[in-house]
Amino acid sequence: MKEDICSAQTFDPAYMPADPAAEALDLFVQLPLIAGCEPGSETVAAFQDLAGMMQVEGVLDGLDWHDARHMIGAVGFDVWHHEPAQLLTRAGLMRAEVRNGGPLHEPVRVAEAVERVYDLLVQTIAGPMPAEGQL
Repeated sequence: MKEDICSAQTFDPAYMPADPAAEALDLFVQLPLIAGCEPGSETVAAFQDLAGMMQVEGVLDGLDWHDARHMIGAVGFDVWHHEPAQLLTRAGLMRAEVRNGGPLHEPVRVAEAVERVYDLLVQTIAGPMPAEGQL
């Protein structure tokens, strides 16, 4: 049986998952449910879709558990509030932490991950191909 991710990170500071990226993506998918959304809602589906895109793109690959879960929390907040442009502001602030000794272990890598999520959110998704002769 899988350990409850929320209790693990809240009550056991020594908790270190074997795969931080996968665990953080699991947490990301749970965020709308934790906030009270119904399973199967459009919001839950949107978070699942974005988590899938982040997994395919390897956005969290190489981040430790500390940085991955903080990055997921920040991204989840901005996605929840429909403010994807705020992700770029967060990325800039994370880069500034390099000079100020902030709480992230690798702020530049986290900032790059946040910027990649922004790119995923704003990229143009191709629609159906036009019928022949309509080009």
